[in-house]
Formats: sequence, structure tokens, C-alpha cells
Amino acid sequence: MVLEVCQIIFDNPDLVYYAGHTISGKLLVSNGSTETAVRVIYIEIRGVGTVEWVVTKDMRKRNVRTNRYETRTVTTEHTNQETYVVEKIYVFQGGCDDALESGEHEFEFNIILPQDIPSSFESELGQIRYTISAIVETPWATDQEAIRTVTIVNPIDLNEGPQLAELISINKTRSFRSLFWTSGTVNVNLSLPVGGAVPGETLLPTLDIENLSRVHISNIEMSFKRRVVYKASDDTKKTVLKTITSKNLGHIHSRQSKMFQEEPVYIPVFLASNLKQCKIIDLDHFLEVNFIPPGFHFRFNVKLPVVLGTVPLRQSSDTGSQPTEPNYPPIGWNISSDPTLSASADEVPSYSDLPPPTYEESVFEGSAASAPGNDDEETED
Repeated sequence: MVLEVCQIIFDNPDLVYYAGHTISGKLLVSNGSTETAVRVIYIEIRGVGTVEWVVTKDMRKRNVRTNRYETRTVTTEHTNQETYVVEKIYVFQGGCDDALESGEHEFEFNIILPQDIPSSFESELGQIRYTISAIVETPWATDQEAIRTVTIVNPIDLNEGPQLAELISINKTRSFRSLFWTSGTVNVNLSLPVGGAVPGETLLPTLDIENLSRVHISNIEMSFKRRVVYKASDDTKKTVLKTITSKNLGHIHSRQSKMFQEEPVYIPVFLASNLKQCKIIDLDHFLEVNFIPPGFHFRFNVKLPVVLGTVPLRQSSDTGSQPTEPNYPPIGWNISSDPTLSASADEVPSYSDLPPPTYEESVFEGSAASAPGNDDEETED
């Protein structure tokens, strides 16, 4: 017999949980006015990471019979998968002859999340997804299943890396050449007062440019970017770069020096993902300045890595006391009504709603149209 109701109800309606915390709730089962034979009822948590992309190439090959070259399309699929957590909690154990009494039944459950699991992540090429399933096994009938997607946040405390509170900088010298002679050099220094930030903060980089060449730099662009590297099981990789925010700093004439002191670069509010425990997806962020000269001269750039966290840097007191224990913000601290971040129980996609939402819908604040980097994406194979 098919159950009338098989529904998972969570104590936290946002369905967002920190790694190491407890997912609690209850399973509501109703079989109306008729007894139902039930073997077991259990709750299962499953956390799985997957990557997948397809490469299509046209290849020319000589046909031995006709002695002509023919073009054929070759499609190669690159995939990988890893599991972070699988656990079952039995809430009812019957048998072949046992029956679940008629009426409504509630089964409470508590699932303690491991500490060392990566944050949830969604994109077109890869996902890290956590699901909570309720399975009702019945003899001589199809098992019934209810499934919900939850979002896991593994906090990134920037204070755990003391070097992130220190100034970071990079120097670069670029020489310009015209045929057989040198047109001079450009010396660049890019620095940041700290190496870490949280979304919603403003970076204050300082850019010092000394143009000793005879070349006019027509455009200087500063941008904050994300780099995601997907790793397939056949050792191939695919890199996707996305510009989160950018600004134009103008130009610099030949034989001229210019300094941009603490030039503000705002990082939009979104949920920073901690993927340290993930081996198939790498994620990092960096500040980049591109220098675009005119004509046949090649552009060049300088980059500084920036660690994005969920717990901001704290300034030490004058007495040199150690930072206090991090006070994690409450669940839902910077999460809007996006499906896998802070949606109500009714809004979170069910198993039948898969495929998953896009990366912007899952991770970023607001709609995909307002998500950072929505109009600029580069892919590297």
C-alpha cells in the first residue's frame, strides 16, 4: 500500500547547517486508516561531489578505401566523483509480518555532521551536494522515498592563518621591445594591507606604477576574480575564471609615474565556499591588474591571492592578547531566499526537481542576473 504522507520536517527551516553541527527533525508518515506492512524506516544522509564536462573535437582522417580525408566528430566525457559522508539512522525496524498501525506517525532523528567535509557547491561543471533521505521499505511493494537537499557551510576563520593579517605585495618589471631595440620598462608594485577578507568587505590595494618606457599604457583595469579547477579521473583538468568585480583606472603616459593609494575594491556579499576537503574541485580568488598597451605590444598583468573566509580578521588589542574563540554568525547570516541557502522547507528542491540550480542561484546573494561575474566567464582546458 502507498503511504498517504511521507515527509521530512527539519527543526531548522533554512536547511543550512555548519559542519560538525547536528541536523535534527522528524519524519512524518501517515497510512490513513489501514495498517501497512513495513520492514524498516531509516534516514540517510549522503554527501557527494561530482564533476563532469564534455569535449567535442573535429578530427580529419584519411579513408584508406577512398584515399580521401574525412572529418568526424569525437566526443570525450570527463567525469569524477567522491563521497564525503554516508550514514543511515534507523527509526523503525519491523519485519515481513509486522505492520505499521494506521494513522499518523512521527519519528525523530538527529544526525551529527562530520567536521572535515567541504561546503556545498553548485556549478554547471561540478557540484558538492548533501541530501537527507527517508526510505520506507515495504515487503512485496515499491519502497517509498522522500528526499531533501540541505546546504552545508564549513566556516573559514581567517584568524587561523596569522599570515593573512600581514601585508602582501608583488613587484613586476615589464620590458617593451620594438624590432631590434628596447622601448624601456614598466615597474609595477601591487600590495594589500592584509591577505584575507570576507564577502561584503572592501579591499584597499595600493598600485604603484613607474612607466620608464616610451610606450603609452592606454588602459589599466583592476579586477577581483574567482578561479575554479575541475579535476577528472583521467587526470585532465578544466579551469573556469570568472570576474566578480572590476574597475577601470584609466591610463598612464610614457615616462610617467602614478600611484593609486588604497583604491577601494568592493567584494559583493555571497557565501564563501570552503573546499579544502574536496580533491576534485579547487577554488581560489585573486586580485588582478591588467595593463593594456596599444598596437602590437602584449598586455601584461600582476596578481595577488586573496583568501575569502566567513569569519573576518580581528585586530589584536594593544596588550597583545590572543583573539577570542571565533563567534560564528547564526545560520542564515548572509543568505537570501536562494533554494539551497536559506529557502523555506517548501522552497528547497525535492529529488524530482533535480537537475540542480545554477551556481549563481545556489551560492550568490540574489538572482543570477545580479550575481557577480554573470557577464564575464573564461574557460581554460
